Amino acid sequence: MGVSEIAVLLERESVLDEVEHDLVAARAGAGRLVLIEGPAGIGKSAVLAAVRERAQGMGLVVARARGAELEGEYAFGVVRQLFEPVLRGCSRDERRRLFGGEAGRARDVLGVGSGEVTGGGGRFAEVMHGLYSLALNLAEQRSLLVLVDDAHWADPPSVRFVSYLAGRLDGAPIVVVVAVRGDDPSGADGALGAVAREDTTRLVQLASLSPQAASALLRNEYGEPVAPEFAAACLVATGGNPFFLRELIRALRADGISPTAGQAGRVPQLGPPGVARSVLTRIVGLSSAAPPVARALAMLGGEARLRDVAGLSSLEEATVAIAIDELRAAGVTVGFDPVAFAHPIVHAAIYADRAPAERDRDHRRAACLLAAGGAEVERVAAHLVRTRPVGDAWGARVLQDAAGEALRRGAPDSAVAYLERALAEPPRSGDRHDVVSSLGHCEYLAHQPGSADHLLEAMGSAVSVRARGELALQAAQALLVAEPDASEAAIEILDRAISELAEPHSPLSMRLEARLLAAAGLKLSTRRLHAERLDGVFARSLGEDDAASLLLINLAFWTLIEGRMPGRFEDLAVHSGGGGCPADVAGRVVQRALADGRLLREEGCDSELFLFATGTLYHAEFLDQAQHWLERGLEDARRRGSVQGYALTSAGLAEVAYRRGDLPSAEAHARAAAEISAEDAAAVLVNILIEQGHVDEAARVIEPFRIPPDADRLLLQPIRYARARLRIAQGRLQEAVNELLMCADWLRAWPAENPSHVAWRSRLAVVLAGLGQCDRARKLAAEELELARRLGQHRTVGIALRALGLLEHDSRGVDLLREAATELARTSAQLESARALIDYGSALRRLGHRVDARAPLREGLDLAHACGASVLAQTAHQELLASGARPRRRALRGRDALTPTEARIVNMAAQGHSTPQIAQALFVTTKTVETHLGHAYQKLDIHSRDELAAALSRRESSGHRERATRD
Repeated sequence: MGVSEIAVLLERESVLDEVEHDLVAARAGAGRLVLIEGPAGIGKSAVLAAVRERAQGMGLVVARARGAELEGEYAFGVVRQLFEPVLRGCSRDERRRLFGGEAGRARDVLGVGSGEVTGGGGRFAEVMHGLYSLALNLAEQRSLLVLVDDAHWADPPSVRFVSYLAGRLDGAPIVVVVAVRGDDPSGADGALGAVAREDTTRLVQLASLSPQAASALLRNEYGEPVAPEFAAACLVATGGNPFFLRELIRALRADGISPTAGQAGRVPQLGPPGVARSVLTRIVGLSSAAPPVARALAMLGGEARLRDVAGLSSLEEATVAIAIDELRAAGVTVGFDPVAFAHPIVHAAIYADRAPAERDRDHRRAACLLAAGGAEVERVAAHLVRTRPVGDAWGARVLQDAAGEALRRGAPDSAVAYLERALAEPPRSGDRHDVVSSLGHCEYLAHQPGSADHLLEAMGSAVSVRARGELALQAAQALLVAEPDASEAAIEILDRAISELAEPHSPLSMRLEARLLAAAGLKLSTRRLHAERLDGVFARSLGEDDAASLLLINLAFWTLIEGRMPGRFEDLAVHSGGGGCPADVAGRVVQRALADGRLLREEGCDSELFLFATGTLYHAEFLDQAQHWLERGLEDARRRGSVQGYALTSAGLAEVAYRRGDLPSAEAHARAAAEISAEDAAAVLVNILIEQGHVDEAARVIEPFRIPPDADRLLLQPIRYARARLRIAQGRLQEAVNELLMCADWLRAWPAENPSHVAWRSRLAVVLAGLGQCDRARKLAAEELELARRLGQHRTVGIALRALGLLEHDSRGVDLLREAATELARTSAQLESARALIDYGSALRRLGHRVDARAPLREGLDLAHACGASVLAQTAHQELLASGARPRRRALRGRDALTPTEARIVNMAAQGHSTPQIAQALFVTTKTVETHLGHAYQKLDIHSRDELAAALSRRESSGHRERATRD
């Protein structure tokens, strides 16, 4: 039995027992991630090996991988290690099952063909979700154990997948065990930091060996008693590190040093330099072929095929085979073909023993060798990125090809690394423009800095005015994403590109103008320019082509946000296909612009213009249409690998779900957005958390956004409004007033008067009334009501009516609240409807109409429960008790009580889709699906999915009978 195995048995049993408990719990859907931290040599790999053995004994599917220091840029390298061996052992039918549904999106990444991939090759979140779905499919029949050793060296896309999986383990029969060096800057404190913060993560820090364990190891190796003094010296020399202790024992025995008290003084200090000397000495003592074989293996990354080792070492394969046997017997390597070093420390020692010039030469030779052997282009590029630039056109071309492959796999960050190195080579002069523009594009997709600079450089070398215009669109967008305050610079880029075009009304010119309007509309400091350009667009005769649609989207969005009446909406009505209230006009204009999907395809979901379009739809209360296009935008983000687009569309979906009152779905989308861009999701997430009663968490979310009084960005005002709501929930009313007044000053200065954007008047009115300023409060609420009615926004009208009703404490207040409830019943805004009903019932109770109060209170309670608004539900419950009622937890049951998300999940379950399949299709966790199903079962008065079809059929039959009776 080896030293490392004894170390595990002696002092790692508690860790193994805890992980075994996690493996058992996973069968019941209690997924868990275990993050094992510790310095090199502490025994992390031995623990993972023991965990794997236990899991296999329990019948789990095991997928394992190991990060390699030389393959950090190889996109999804660790992911492929995890899944490819498992898939190779599957039958054709089993592989078809595993790649069913959303898992088909992972085919390209795993190199098994893209024939069944929906929407083309894998891209960013599409790939992440496809891999997650594959993991769920693997775990569907038997629980799955995912092991990742040396994760600090894993490539960024693979780390991103582990993070994605970690956030979705709750409810999944999956255990993930990740080993990482706690002292490595790229480990748990860097790229894996998000994993460590997940609720389903348990952190295990492996300790050094105790004196008792060290003595046991020494006794086992020496086969004789060990003096305490000698054991203590060994423990001090190695710091209790099992690997260092093993190497020390090898060195001591080789030198003939016995474990006595008298020999304790001969124990050397053995840190990494000592290990290197010990290993190298051991190798030199073997045959003459052993050192070059070990060096070749080190240059190839620490694991390689025998033929590649032979090629790089310039030795015959038979000679290499004999040397590998010697190295394995000496404890330097494991395996044969492929062969690998026994431990990363051994690899590091041998690699570091080479001079920089020798490493550079051998990496370039390894690249040529692998390319000649038909290796994947990214494996070849992994060696080229570690060589000095020498102006090698072949190397630059390989790096460009590797970038293209990484981007195809959905890893723009890996593509950036290859392109940066290609640029340094440098490429041939004729290729530089393509490399620079591709680099800027990939940096934008990966949400990395430098994108705008490279796109601007590409503009300077573009050979045509049109090419410069297209790059100007990308550069301006990248600049605004990287620096939200850079509107002026983006406007200058776009204006210059417009002025270069010979045709001022050409499609490209109109696209540039639309993007310029979007940029100018972001800040108050560019408001005058924005207004002038917008007026200029109104004066033009716009056609029906796609470029004109971009300008119409600008007109609809800004006119609706500004709340201008009536002239501009009359102008817009011409393009909407008819008249109607301003909200309807703006909504129809945008729907026509989006109709065939071309705008989304050409502009992308991360374009402000697409977001203005969907924003117009939900501000105009076209919630179904907004959701439809945002979901298509999410698909676009996945296809193109746009990190920013994924965040923005997720934030938009959160806003739509919040306005509907579907808080669980809103929270899921908001958290997905916040993982990438906290600012884009902060306001809606805080609003959701307040409704759920999570005030402390809401405070943590909003804390980083300290908005100075002179901040002039439009998109900061919803955050300021959310902070005011938080202050109200905390009982800090005067601070809430101050925040709302700052928000009001900015919005009036714009002006951005539409209360659907920020309903500051009604919120401020209620707070001011609580502070005794009733006249001022009534004036504000009445002003908001007038604005909402003129715009034709029923949800906003209902909110304003409710605020006015709360300011009155007599029958007039009751009438206003009843009117608010009636108005909101016309909308899909269930949360606001619940709020109005509960306030209406409460007002009735306070006037002594206790019996009449119960019906609206019960209905409001059920709606609040359906929305997941726990604070509001508690208020309704207390009011019902005060009215003399005995409230049930749910007053309304049946299919009509289901939220939109519950209804969608119930229908899929009734059609036979499993929980993992539903989770994959809806991009949520299995736990979320089970939670929604549990709520739906209560409303449908059933206990399992077996009863769903009958319950839904009963409801449908009942509906037919009701209609027949009415007829």
